[in-house]
Amino acid sequence: MFSLVVALLLSVAFADPLLWGPYRPNVYFGMRPRIPHSLISGLMWYNANDIRGINNLRHDVTMDNQGVTFGWDHYDPRLGGQQTIVDKENSVTLRTTLLKSENGDSWVVRVEGDQSPDAVLSLVYYTAIEGDGDLQLKSMLTAQGIKGDTLIEGSSPELGRFDLKIVDAHGSHPESSHPVAADRPGQNTQYAAMNVPNDNAWRARQIFLTLAQEHVNQLNTRFPDAQEDIPAFATFALANTHQPGSNFHMVQKSFQGPFAFDIEYGPRGEAFKYSVKAFDKLKSAQQAKFDTVFKPRTPFKAPEFTEFARQLVSNLAAGLGYFYGDSLVGDPDNRQSVDKTEPKSLLTFTPTRAFFPRGFYWDEGFHLIGLFDYDPDLCLQVISSWFSNMDEDGWIGREQILGPEARSRVPEEFQVQYPDYANPPTILMMLAQVGSAKQSPASIKLLKDVYPALKQHFKWFRSSQQGDIVGYDREPPSLREGYRWRGRTPTHVLTSGFDDYPRASEPSDGELHVDLLSWVGAMARSLAQIADVLGESKDAERFAKIQKDVQSNLVALHWSSDQNTFCDVAVDEFEEDVHVCHPGYVSHLPFFLRLVDAQDEKRLLSLIHQLRDEDQLWSNVGIRSLSKSDGFFGIGENYWRGPVWINMNYLALEALQYYHEHGSEAVQEQAAKLFNELRRNVVNNVYKQWKTTGAVWEQYDSMNGAAKGAKQFTGWTALVANIINMPELDAGHREL
Repeated sequence: MFSLVVALLLSVAFADPLLWGPYRPNVYFGMRPRIPHSLISGLMWYNANDIRGINNLRHDVTMDNQGVTFGWDHYDPRLGGQQTIVDKENSVTLRTTLLKSENGDSWVVRVEGDQSPDAVLSLVYYTAIEGDGDLQLKSMLTAQGIKGDTLIEGSSPELGRFDLKIVDAHGSHPESSHPVAADRPGQNTQYAAMNVPNDNAWRARQIFLTLAQEHVNQLNTRFPDAQEDIPAFATFALANTHQPGSNFHMVQKSFQGPFAFDIEYGPRGEAFKYSVKAFDKLKSAQQAKFDTVFKPRTPFKAPEFTEFARQLVSNLAAGLGYFYGDSLVGDPDNRQSVDKTEPKSLLTFTPTRAFFPRGFYWDEGFHLIGLFDYDPDLCLQVISSWFSNMDEDGWIGREQILGPEARSRVPEEFQVQYPDYANPPTILMMLAQVGSAKQSPASIKLLKDVYPALKQHFKWFRSSQQGDIVGYDREPPSLREGYRWRGRTPTHVLTSGFDDYPRASEPSDGELHVDLLSWVGAMARSLAQIADVLGESKDAERFAKIQKDVQSNLVALHWSSDQNTFCDVAVDEFEEDVHVCHPGYVSHLPFFLRLVDAQDEKRLLSLIHQLRDEDQLWSNVGIRSLSKSDGFFGIGENYWRGPVWINMNYLALEALQYYHEHGSEAVQEQAAKLFNELRRNVVNNVYKQWKTTGAVWEQYDSMNGAAKGAKQFTGWTALVANIINMPELDAGHREL
């Protein structure tokens, strides 16, 4: 593990273009480097036409901000990009444009606002040093604020000496004849600097509101009968104070009408300036890179689908976050015993900035699949980061909730991770893709570095989730390959990723879960491929044998001849095996993961028929998560009980491609027809909802295609870009 951590740290040191980024996906805009306890910054704003505007102070991206749509129109992690934020409640459209220098040590952000000539907006940009280092205001500060540019000089052991400069580009400032406006002139920059404890700079919104309330209290004393006459831009103005040795600085600017200002960062004396030419160059470079990798196929060659796919990829990439902090880990033998781990870091993509702005193990493989062709080196660094967080036994927490800022977005009952709980190992699917792709020195090095960790993780996965085969007198071909999810309740198996998907009515040690066995088979196949690439022939044979055993046991243990599908196994009151069959994503996972023998025509045609059956899994917007004929369809929480999920539809399409390539003539024909129709349905509906709502979503209603769940779910829903890139299949027979 030590060599893996060292390799990760060295990759940060030499991969300068990726050192800085908007790696705080939980806020609308926030910059930080991939360095623990370093410089962080962020942006807040509110409408200042009247005092009620402060109630809509923006900072954190949340589902509560229904009047806000946001997304990156262009983004490349190495270059920068432009984000558009439409805030109806604050009557403004903001654009944050990030440009990076070629070597990555400097950057500039232009914050631009479009609003009516009479509209007033107040914005607060904050920056803080966490850990060793200092920040010093160099501009002249008076009781009325700062005239002209704001210059902050800083230093830290990792960043050296640097400048942060805030410069007006254009725009007018609000004016008022009220005495308070003379104390806090709208044309001046208002300022406050103070000391806050480490790991508290993320509380910037609360800190600002506390300072604003203190100023309001002072004004209430000064103008007890005329508070409403005070202009809002001055009511909540910062106090223009500077504590010695301050590590937290806030800069407040107010504008009337359209405006723009720049935030420039770079080594001491080397300011990086914004220019339209540089932005145009960024857009051209990002577009050229995208067009090289993503080539929309029939019937999605129209420009609007290309732009849609580009925005999906941009927002998936812009969901990249760098997190550092401790986490809460429970004792499997005493669930009430919880410890904090040592702090650790993670570079990860995130499912959605609005609701899940943190790392999820089973999501991450899909994120990496979505971006691997676009930026394979970045994906390799993310994989290294994840496996550097593996413990000595091989466990990786399914949710990475690192530090107090990340915990603030998670309900308390979900914060603790348990080292006997597994999660679908989708990153292994991604690594198999690395192994099967054209080999580069970087990919070979990654596979070599991470290979021991992969084997340990696989060992932990199988041992921790082992099911009981012998104890219930089961006699499948392999007495080893049967598994049961830990973390199961009567209504949920959160660890499976399929949460409320129906299972046996009561948890039992005798259960065997078909989806879990399928994931083990997919892991074994991936490891066999990786071992083969690395020349580890004995390992490759061993993993291939495990995969074969899994495939045999899937049929022997989990295939129901009555239902013609795969099912979980439970035990009745006589401890006899019974199949628990609920056709949907769980029952079809052996098919989705290509573990059904390609020449098993009877089973394949049965599974394909269920996928295309409108009374079961087929809908006009994608494959349902649960059969419409199932008694649990659409009831209760209805999370995985009917809605259409894009990640599983992507796996279905990949499987149909595979069986079209390797199956019998009858399977080829049915797979091609289903693939072409499913691909069109999925893309058309996600695109339609994007045009209607301005966002892509966590899931879609299988009955009418309506958007559901978390908004701007540009994690695995961004796989639609990859689906657009898939070629249609020939429904004719192929030569075998």
